[in-house]
Amino acid sequence: MKYGKTKKLILIVLGIFILILIIGYFPFQKIEKQNSEKIVVSGPEIPTQGIIKNLGDLEITVFQAEESEYYDVGKQEDKKYYRIFLKISNWNQKEKQTISEMVLTDNSGNSYQLDNSIAFSADLEKLGKWIFYPMVTVDGYIIFPAVNENASKMDLVIKNKDGQIRFEFKK
Repeated sequence: MKYGKTKKLILIVLGIFILILIIGYFPFQKIEKQNSEKIVVSGPEIPTQGIIKNLGDLEITVFQAEESEYYDVGKQEDKKYYRIFLKISNWNQKEKQTISEMVLTDNSGNSYQLDNSIAFSADLEKLGKWIFYPMVTVDGYIIFPAVNENASKMDLVIKNKDGQIRFEFKK
């Protein structure tokens, strides 16, 4: 007799659990669908899956580009910078790939080199060597100095032996 009651209780609990999972699943699908088109981060609109471009065997995805700031304790002031979150995958199965140059330009003709001075740009340790081993993916922020306040458009140009690619952002 006890075995029958325990079995019924387990079935009821399992049924409730499955019902909760089904009900909980559908609202998340709706939200995910609404947000899957674009995200906005400090101006530029970038699809949630990122902007993907290929440079030889490298697949480069930009997920976020934005201005930001931090407090420089040594100088006792806020400092602005421009950061880009990206992912780089080397799909070559045998050879490492390299990037020879990465530069940010604005529509005013200014050019910006990577800024290694910002202490929390530790991702440059991964990305900054510009050597990507076979079948490896790395991601992180790359940091540039503050950009011209009057600039309305930014271009990230990435070069290697196979050529160059350009990512464009509205500021």
